Amino acid sequence: TFGRPQIKGVVIKNLIRKPKKPNSANRKCARVRLSTGREVVCFIPGEGHNLQEHHVVLVQGGRTQDLPG
Repeated sequence: TFGRPQIKGVVIKNLIRKPKKPNSANRKCARVRLSTGREVVCFIPGEGHNLQEHHVVLVQGGRTQDLPG
């Protein structure tokens, strides 16, 4: 992510995504506007979270293998 291990962003919207076959679940994600102005969809790890719109988050690079996009 732009030559940095983490980058700051603001949550725009919380999403629920479905993984690719053969997995089945509801993956918690968030649309985040990064400090560079780019918008990305981020996976929220762990069980349960308290993220809401306008919360400031730290985003780490990489991807979740079973989520499209």
